[in-house]
Amino acid sequence: MAVLAAVTSLHETRLVRFIERASLTVTGITNLGALTVGTRAGPLDIRSLHFAVAPFVLTRFMATATTFDGVLRVNFSYQEPSLSEARVRRVVDAAMKKIAGAIT
Repeated sequence: MAVLAAVTSLHETRLVRFIERASLTVTGITNLGALTVGTRAGPLDIRSLHFAVAPFVLTRFMATATTFDGVLRVNFSYQEPSLSEARVRRVVDAAMKKIAGAIT
């Protein structure tokens, strides 16, 4: 996307829009599962552990999940302007409701 984001002319902008519309949008989801690492590392107390991955041209929305110290952590990342913040918030809210419903 870095190459596509650098375009400036109207013709190039139309090309980028065509490519974005023509390409399949892929949603990536990855789950590390329950991590069995300790909550202490020498003098450090690990209270939270997250991970994230960066979306690329064909993957405009990503979700990662892991459980650490008995707590499920879910992270979302997305590309702007391909997806608006408002749309992503709706998707994330719906996803979190489904997750909460599945684990309660």
